[in-house]
Amino acid sequence: MNPTVYRAAQLSNEFPEAKYALPPSFPFIVDDDNLEVDRQALRYLDSTFRRARGSGLKVKRKRTSIHSVDAAAYDLVDFLRYLVRSREAERHDSISKEGGTQESVPRALHDFTIDEVSAYRDELFARVSKQTHETLSDGTCTRRVNRALHYGDWLQRRGILFDFGTLPDDDNILLPGDDQNDVVRPLSEREWHRVRDVLGPLPSKRQHGVDERPTRNRLAAELALATGLRVDEVAKLTIHQIVDLRFDDTAPAHAEVKLRVTQTKRLVARNVYIPMYLVKELHLYIDGERREAMTEATRSWLADKQRQHTILFVNGSDARQHAGKAISADVLSNAFHTACIRAGLTSSVEKIDPVTGEKYLTQLASHRFHDLRHTFAVWKYYSEKESGNSEPWKLIQALLGHKHLSTTMNTYLKVVPGERREVNRRTFYATRRRFNGN
Repeated sequence: MNPTVYRAAQLSNEFPEAKYALPPSFPFIVDDDNLEVDRQALRYLDSTFRRARGSGLKVKRKRTSIHSVDAAAYDLVDFLRYLVRSREAERHDSISKEGGTQESVPRALHDFTIDEVSAYRDELFARVSKQTHETLSDGTCTRRVNRALHYGDWLQRRGILFDFGTLPDDDNILLPGDDQNDVVRPLSEREWHRVRDVLGPLPSKRQHGVDERPTRNRLAAELALATGLRVDEVAKLTIHQIVDLRFDDTAPAHAEVKLRVTQTKRLVARNVYIPMYLVKELHLYIDGERREAMTEATRSWLADKQRQHTILFVNGSDARQHAGKAISADVLSNAFHTACIRAGLTSSVEKIDPVTGEKYLTQLASHRFHDLRHTFAVWKYYSEKESGNSEPWKLIQALLGHKHLSTTMNTYLKVVPGERREVNRRTFYATRRRFNGN
């Protein structure tokens, strides 16, 4: 057995079955050995992530993106592959001990117990990623184990799985949540100056011939630092969102303009605020470097005007046949990672060879693009404090788009000295007044 994630294709409306089809790109699991669809896994993903047939995706009364469904499908297939490996190993051990060759009928993959989920958890903690050569993070282990538990509970509630078992009272299978393990690494002002100089100039400098390097990576990083946008949110911005901003050339550079962002992590729109100087720089990028790239694109892939897009950040004119194409979030992340290394912002990290198990040291960037979001939050905190705002985290929660204030505090208060103690004190007194009627 070889569980693999497949994706639903677009079905033409000419077919009567089209109204029953899965949404395009919706993931489902197939046994690659015989090309049979795992029906239980498909029903699970369908009932968990779709409100009704033909009505799109929906989770817990909130809209969700296809990326969330993808994550669930790949987490589930990882667990199913573990079941295949562990049962194959048990079968070989049984044959070796008995000295025979008779094979037993394999159990279905939707027939598993909570003990197998527990063993899966232990295997995850010891697993070394083939991509990073590091052990999996607590957050990844948490997500995958909880997906297996959720799937088992779903099967049991529908009478498909009878011997799954009940969760233990001591919570020895459930793991701490992702937010508790999020590593916050804000940049210092000196570190930001070093990495921004490597990323490139702002368009105004390039326009006057001071520095002729491309400006896209610098602009994207500066935009994330100024607004707290995630890297994928930056990559999805359009030129219309920038052109439509109210721009006042006589306003102070630090004056802010409101930008409505709709392509967010949970598809819940929120407002962010861009400094006036950065709005001007973005306009210069659109009228300069981006226009040059799109002009180059008309000589190759953009000969067909119908393929033209409005994404803000694109490949530069030096990308030849790929010039003008919309970039992905990975491009921005990789550019920032490379800039950190070139700026000397590195640290020694212990890795593990997944084949030999040998440990070795390597130099990696000390920061990632997402750290710009952390930096925005911490810098905004100190700015609001200096302005007299006694509870800046309520504003930061809204700007970051966190559903719960606890997410903001549990993540970012780790690097703000003394603030957690003050929040706990206020919460204690507020709770006491509420129950004491004061």
